Amino acid sequence: MKQTFKRIQFFALTALLLTTLLAGCSKDGVNKPGNTPQTTIPTPFAGNWSTNSIGLISYWDQGSYVGSDGDIIFTVTLNSNGSAAFYGYYSGVYSGTFFYRYACTAAYQEENDGTVTITVYPYGGEQMIASGPKQPIGSNSLYPNRVFVLTHCTVYTENGKTYISYYELDENGQMPDEPTVLEKL
Repeated sequence: MKQTFKRIQFFALTALLLTTLLAGCSKDGVNKPGNTPQTTIPTPFAGNWSTNSIGLISYWDQGSYVGSDGDIIFTVTLNSNGSAAFYGYYSGVYSGTFFYRYACTAAYQEENDGTVTITVYPYGGEQMIASGPKQPIGSNSLYPNRVFVLTHCTVYTENGKTYISYYELDENGQMPDEPTVLEKL
C-alpha cells in the first residue's frame, strides 16, 4: 500500500512538473507573450517611431563615390498596453535586402536618477537575409537570450515634430556615445 501511494505521488508530481513546463512553451520554442515582462507605456513614449537613411546609390562626384550604398529604415512601435515591435530594413547595392520584424512586449521603468528605461522583450518575428525567403527569427535572438534595453529615454518636440531619443545598451550593458533619435510617425 505504501509503495502504491509513493508511486501515485511520484506520478502526480511528474505530471504537475511536465504540465508546468509545457504550459510555458508554444510551437517552435517561441515564448508566448505572457512569459515576457510587460507594463503600460505612458502616453509620451507610446507610438510609432522611425528613422531612415535613403541612399543616393548612383551618386558620384568627379569620379568618386560619395553616396550611401543603401537604404536603411528602422522603426519602433511602443503601444500603451505594453506590446511592441521592432522593424528594420536595409537594401544595399552589394548585399541585397535585409529585413527583420520582432514581435515584442515592453516594460517601462522610471529610474532613481529620474531617467526612463524601456526594456523590449522579443518573443517572435521573421527575417529575410540577403534577399532570400522570409524565415522565423531564431530562438537565440529572442527572449530570454536577447532583450533591447533603451535607457535615458526622452521625448521632445522640435520644429513641430516629435522625437524619442534613447541609448540602446549593447550585449555587455555598455552605452554608446551617441543616442538613437527616432521621429514620431
